[in-house]
Amino acid sequence: PRTPVLIAYGDEFSDFIAGFPPAAGLAYLHDVARLESAIRASYHAADATPIDPASLGSLPPETLPTLCLQLCPALRLVRSPWPILSIWAAHRRGGPMPTDTMAEDVLILRPDFDPEPHRLPQGGAEFVTSLASREPLAAAFDAAGPDFDAGPVLSLLLSGGGITNIIT
Repeated sequence: PRTPVLIAYGDEFSDFIAGFPPAAGLAYLHDVARLESAIRASYHAADATPIDPASLGSLPPETLPTLCLQLCPALRLVRSPWPILSIWAAHRRGGPMPTDTMAEDVLILRPDFDPEPHRLPQGGAEFVTSLASREPLAAAFDAAGPDFDAGPVLSLLLSGGGITNIIT
């Protein structure tokens, strides 16, 4: 340990796995360890009160492109070229092992004190990253790409308590 804070123990484990020769044949393993670490960090992150989803819907439509959304401190994003959420779920929840090697971006939300990982659609990670950088919604849409459907990601953020403030 590099710190006496117990929650920080294991923070460098994924880096260790990435350079551990016996694990070289399991290229995805260090990213699964990063996912586990992010879930743990989400669990121990500061609490924050989410917005009422109706408050976003009550704003004038012409203001939406310029709005910035403050995201919850417990929110975490893990990007990987591997199907890390599928692999994690197979081992933690008894699901089937993935048969493809598709990349997965994972959003971790903590609506009721228990972190829950969610697979993001293509463009979702770019959208969330832009929001986390306090960029306005229009810029977040642009970052996500022309084919991105923000509805499911915004719904996930609202239902999972991922938005704590609307900055106009």
